[in-house]
Amino acid sequence: MNHPLQGRNARKPDGYPRRMSLSSRSNKTLLIKLAAAGATYGFTLVMARVMPLEAFGAVAFFLNLSLLLSVVGARGQQLSALRHVPGLVQRGDRAGLQAFSDRAIRRAVAGALGVAVLVGVAMLAAGTRFSTRDLVAGLLLVPLVGWIDMLSHLARGHHRLMLALVPKEILWRAIVALVVLGAAAAGLAPPDALMVLALLGATLLTLGIALGLLLWRATGIRPWPGGLARGTQAGAWRDAEGPFWLTSVSNIFLANADVLAVGLFAGPAAAAAYFVANRLAMLLSFFQTSTNVVLAPMLSEAWASSDSARCDRLLTRACLRMSAPTLALGVVLFVAAPWVLAVFGAQYQVAATPFRLLILAGVVNALGGAGDIALNMCGGHRPAMWASAASLGLNAALLVGGALAAGATGVALAVLAGTALRKALFWALALRRLGLRTDILAALSRRRRARMPAQTPRPQAAAR
Repeated sequence: MNHPLQGRNARKPDGYPRRMSLSSRSNKTLLIKLAAAGATYGFTLVMARVMPLEAFGAVAFFLNLSLLLSVVGARGQQLSALRHVPGLVQRGDRAGLQAFSDRAIRRAVAGALGVAVLVGVAMLAAGTRFSTRDLVAGLLLVPLVGWIDMLSHLARGHHRLMLALVPKEILWRAIVALVVLGAAAAGLAPPDALMVLALLGATLLTLGIALGLLLWRATGIRPWPGGLARGTQAGAWRDAEGPFWLTSVSNIFLANADVLAVGLFAGPAAAAAYFVANRLAMLLSFFQTSTNVVLAPMLSEAWASSDSARCDRLLTRACLRMSAPTLALGVVLFVAAPWVLAVFGAQYQVAATPFRLLILAGVVNALGGAGDIALNMCGGHRPAMWASAASLGLNAALLVGGALAAGATGVALAVLAGTALRKALFWALALRRLGLRTDILAALSRRRRARMPAQTPRPQAAAR
């Protein structure tokens, strides 16, 4: 008889796909992420070449705003899925899984919609450089991104990497880029911001429906909210929700708020150039993200089994896997920065200095390891919450100060400083609270010890 958590395509009695190591899962994720990089940079290149500079700047602004606000509105449900879903699957708790999914989807979508409305009202009241129709179309992306992101994290909790990554990371931008490129090849007028934002929203809605149905088929878990979750489990989920919320926002704040700061203080044209630099610098994050996608649920499983030695091995291996290729690619991009930007158009070369600063931030981020993930997956979510709160406040101040003092370059310098301070804070907390080191020096030390030949004791001289 099949296990109750199995969908028709499940391949292992415990509800997961066949067990894979961190390296195997990371390699698979890296391949998907490389395809996602192709879709992202293809999208960026097409928009930069086809759209007027300010229209592209508006699209870039609302894309980053939707990614940030969807996480703010989700109230920690994404990290909560990574923390709780693996354990529920291991226990075979189908009712608990369905209750968690219902609650998480409901809270994520409702929260994202509420935040979008509040921000829209605030921007209209304060005055904005963007037209009202672009503002409405851009903010409608927020609940859609929140919905598909929640479904993706539920899929990650089940180790369904293809479902978690392909629809949002690859297909969304690839489909929109192909439609816009096809329209340009047909000789149609360049699309304005409203047309592209509407196309992004319609594509995301379609992909969200498809992802929900595929997730239902693969796991047997209904992808839309049902009844309210009650009982002791719901209390445990609520207990970790606040810490996960702050950490989730902190995790993605610098990657998106910098573009928003440039757009708000310098306008859409400056935001367009900075957005290209931002997205190119994100090439460095693919090695880290491909590792972290699979690291989080594996850490949760190891910690739930009280296997701290395995947690230590996972963290140091993960740091080494992400740091070496990040550093190598970072050197190449740093040297070739003006020429890389020129691929998108000569007008984007003005972002060469911010681009180099963002590259340095990406390297620092990898070398520091996954201290934030270690804390959240290994019971240290409350210290992580306070560290995230401190990081958010400091980084917001740095971004505003940098934008006012030196425009796009000041914002990029703020990202570098904020990244270094955040990594140092989480590293120190992971070491103090969990006894786990996450940095590159610990990874190299472990690798060196593993390569040393075993020392055999020298036989003592026979007694005379």
